[in-house]
Amino acid sequence: MIELVGLRKVCLMVHDLAEELGFYRDILGLKVADTAEETPCAELEAGAFRLRLERGSAAPLTGARARLVFAVREIETARQELLSRGVPLGPLVTGEGGQRYCEGSDPEGNPFTLEEAGFPVTTTYSTGSNVPRPTGRRVWAV
Repeated sequence: MIELVGLRKVCLMVHDLAEELGFYRDILGLKVADTAEETPCAELEAGAFRLRLERGSAAPLTGARARLVFAVREIETARQELLSRGVPLGPLVTGEGGQRYCEGSDPEGNPFTLEEAGFPVTTTYSTGSNVPRPTGRRVWAV
């Protein structure tokens, strides 16, 4: 059996690389680690791993999508700041064990969760049916 030693990178296929990069960098505050001229992509530092945004085909992205889960120190403050910038977020939920989290989506509808830091990685999230989705093209307040 192989021995995995950790998760290094998550790749997210996107249509509008500039818009998605702006969201994750300017709204969520991830630091740009690398960009490549020869390949339309960007990598951002996200704690112990990197988030790679890569421009995909022009075909609509459909079906199941990965959920990005970000830990934050002050969940209420983070949620209010993102709401004030126009990011669609669901209500603050208290999960099993008392961990609080909220769900949202990026400009292309990719789901993400903000969860309160300091809890073990065991929380189960909703199926995403109640996750707010962006409608039309959004302009994120920076």
